[in-house]
Amino acid sequence: MFPDSHCTSDELPALPLFSAADKHATQFPGKAALIDTKARRAFTYRELLAGTAKIKNLILRTLEVHGTDIQEQRIAYLVPSGIDHVQIQWGIWAAGGVAVPLCTTHPFHELEYTVTNSRPTLIFIHHDFSQHKSSFLSIFPSIRVLDVPLSHYDTGCPGFSIPSTLFYPAFSLSRRALIIYTSGTTSRPKGCVTTHANIHFQANSLIKAWKYASSDHLIHVLPLHHVHGIINGLTATLLAGGTVELHPKFDPVVVWRRWMNGDSTIFMAVPTVYSRLNNYFLEHISGTDDEQRAKDGTRKLRLTVSGSAALPTSIKQRFEEITGQVLLERYGMTEIGMGLSCRYDNSDGLGRPDGSVGWPLDGVEVRLMHDSGQIIPLGSQSTVTTGVNGGYDNTTLESQTQRRTRSNDDGTTFIELQGIEHPAQAESTRAGSQAESTRPDSQSQSIERHMRSQSIEGQTKSQDIEKNTELYSHETHPELGSPTVLPGAVNTDVLVLKSGAHIGKLNPQSSENPSESKVSVGIPNSELQTGAFVPNLTDGATNSGKPTTHSIIERDTEEVAAELPTLAQSPYKDQIKPSNELQDNNKSITGVFISGEIQIRGPNVFKEYWENPEATAKEFTEDGYFKTGDIAYRDQHGAYYIQGRSSVDIIKSGGYKVSALEVEREILSKISEVREVAVVGLPSEEWGERVAAVVVVEHGAKGMELKQFRNILRSTLAPYKIPTLLTVVHEIERNAMGKVNKKQLIKSLWPS
Repeated sequence: MFPDSHCTSDELPALPLFSAADKHATQFPGKAALIDTKARRAFTYRELLAGTAKIKNLILRTLEVHGTDIQEQRIAYLVPSGIDHVQIQWGIWAAGGVAVPLCTTHPFHELEYTVTNSRPTLIFIHHDFSQHKSSFLSIFPSIRVLDVPLSHYDTGCPGFSIPSTLFYPAFSLSRRALIIYTSGTTSRPKGCVTTHANIHFQANSLIKAWKYASSDHLIHVLPLHHVHGIINGLTATLLAGGTVELHPKFDPVVVWRRWMNGDSTIFMAVPTVYSRLNNYFLEHISGTDDEQRAKDGTRKLRLTVSGSAALPTSIKQRFEEITGQVLLERYGMTEIGMGLSCRYDNSDGLGRPDGSVGWPLDGVEVRLMHDSGQIIPLGSQSTVTTGVNGGYDNTTLESQTQRRTRSNDDGTTFIELQGIEHPAQAESTRAGSQAESTRPDSQSQSIERHMRSQSIEGQTKSQDIEKNTELYSHETHPELGSPTVLPGAVNTDVLVLKSGAHIGKLNPQSSENPSESKVSVGIPNSELQTGAFVPNLTDGATNSGKPTTHSIIERDTEEVAAELPTLAQSPYKDQIKPSNELQDNNKSITGVFISGEIQIRGPNVFKEYWENPEATAKEFTEDGYFKTGDIAYRDQHGAYYIQGRSSVDIIKSGGYKVSALEVEREILSKISEVREVAVVGLPSEEWGERVAAVVVVEHGAKGMELKQFRNILRSTLAPYKIPTLLTVVHEIERNAMGKVNKKQLIKSLWPS
């Protein structure tokens, strides 16, 4: 138990957060800073500061520190959301310590990992988790463990008035303040160290972007061991002088009841929470006497934020239909706080585009890095050109194509096209960067290459030729077999001319040797020079025409034909928001936005991984950008769209890169029977990886058949993105922030 407190006026260091709280306490003496729903009591800003000083003094006495600073000793605490949690966190900071919040839902072995890694000198443990106390004491005998009672400010002095807070000069804001452990969805959790300066910048940037005010009332249901709950919810609201209503856990009944009261202004949650809120409304409120009251209450909310996981468009749209609220999406992570956000002002309807996490916050530098090691400039697109003259000037960038032809007895002609890397790629390779390949990715493009390599003249147009040809790769045509790769070739496509077809007259001046033919690849940048960024045309060619099929894939007793993209379908059609087309009399260029890794630099970025200098150095570039590991593209308006983690959400199948998050969004949007889904890549000798879907179906839904599942998705997904394996489960395990550990999911469902 806590030692007895005394009726004294305790001082605090003048950290920005404490100074702001004192200002709010003076300006609004009776205003609630915190409402602890479990304790059923509100606490003013003055009470919060007094409790903070109480915890500070307790820490100093327990650790037998003379003075007011424990010099960044770590202190862990296993405490539920409420006044105890906040006062302990603030008390640690007031004592000059580093706060290490422990997740209240973790099994003990995960708590043990965090304590072992962070090496705290003291652990606060709430009586709700007293079952862990003996384990902590036996495993960590050198660490002091203190029990946490209900710690409202009980002075024990009748008629006592809480005195004003006195401050002394604070230590440097560059000092360590907080260690939050990563989710561990892709590797072992790492302790992310943020400083007081990081925390202040992160909270202030959101106050400015999302217009926090002293009039705000946040219903807080997020866990307090994560940046979403600590910074976005708790710290930013208190720094702005608002009221935080703390709930120990999320309950849709409680949230809807509170919204009906109409006195809350902000709500933040993960997509799973919004899905459950939608379902509860439809199942228990819609059509009842409470329906109008519920809708009226939600329309008084000024801000609803979704984060920590990808928000399916179907959930976003349903929530808007019910509440009138357009969810604001943002992008952040433990290491950076928040880096991107959709716009608070959405009066024009363009500030919160579906699937986008918005634009960089003020003071945060964001860039996209291509896997070739080059920065993707704003507005960069890969292009596909079609038409008689086939695109831009040959002087911008050239790529060679080698061609072979052969014929069968029935008169069918096979034209084999093999792309050669262009000079800029060769230079990049010599410089040590990974070269990218240039490939004819559509029938029309391959036709164009053939026409130009043969200098075709006359009135014949590429669209006329499409009627008499089909595009295959060697793997997809049963008569072709394995290709004979020509020297220097990087990719091969094949045009098959139907029996008796002609493709125009050959120019007598054309080269006798097809292998010496050159083909221009259109790049919308007349100033492009060797060594500059050149988009990979395999990442976004527009395909059109008749579908062809790969060899049959078997799953149990079912057969699934994995189709190549049709000529009417762009593999990245979803990335053109809207389609950016430039047309003149002889060419059409369709822009496809180029994907790269998000890299971020600024005062929001964490200091280090705790006692892991190698991991820290690995995740930063030489010029100071943090490598997030998240892949995204940026549209013509500068808005970012997350495609997923490079390690688990980007599936490489048959030479294509598939965004698992995109496929998940389409499944939830198009297949109403699916309640939850996780899309993963499974190793395959033939394909590299196969796209697999793990789904949870709605209660009462009939069995899900793979063939029907795939047919529904054909209208919106390119065929190579459609899952070829389907597994239905009762539950998809998620962590406290709604994230799925996909590596563990694969191991549990496909042990081999």
